[in-house]
Amino acid sequence: MLTWCRPKGDPLGFAKISLDSKNDRYLVTESQALRCLASQAISSFRLPRVLVEGKFNSHEYLVTETMPANARPIPARWEPIRRRCREELTKSSCRTKPVRELSWWNSFSQLRDEVKPLAEAIDRWADQEIEVGWAHGDFTHRNICQAGNSVWLFDWENSSPDAPVITDEVRFFWSTQSRGIIANPAKLAAALGQRFLAGGGDRKQRSLALALAFLCTCTQGGIICGRNWNQMAQRR
Repeated sequence: MLTWCRPKGDPLGFAKISLDSKNDRYLVTESQALRCLASQAISSFRLPRVLVEGKFNSHEYLVTETMPANARPIPARWEPIRRRCREELTKSSCRTKPVRELSWWNSFSQLRDEVKPLAEAIDRWADQEIEVGWAHGDFTHRNICQAGNSVWLFDWENSSPDAPVITDEVRFFWSTQSRGIIANPAKLAAALGQRFLAGGGDRKQRSLALALAFLCTCTQGGIICGRNWNQMAQRR
């Protein structure tokens, strides 16, 4: 990742350059998401414009608009401003879709052996339809900043137009618990279960399980959580 600057040092664009096929896919995903969402009337947040994209040495590169000079990080808390961004992103595209027809389902199926407890739980819902919509996929305080009255969301490599509707909320929650995800994954699993399953039934379990299934396809944290699904399910 590089920042391109004018001769006087003013930032001109932020460049991402891929060196392998995996990151090629990430950059294509980000470019498609930015271009698609730019055409929609989004009011709660802004996203960087795509300036240039193409291939270099057979791999993808992407240059986007830089963040404003006055952009500042946001606190790692689920506050109304984060909720509004997530709700507008998902509600504008919310619909139902059969689980087996989701664009990322085959990628999750290839991970079954790594996340066996989660995969076995999901088997009973695989023939159902679920609510899906756009998700950022890495919706954490590290990828959100504020510049004046504007909120900016960036780094859309993990985004999807048909992720389970609570995906970004789940991802944000565990980012606030990230210190324990490797050292004590069972503790994180219990916290996720308490946050998203307490007082609920089968529908809540299905929503959380499928959100984690999507996150397994793009984050190591999702895989860690998937391995500890049984500890989450005990918290309902």
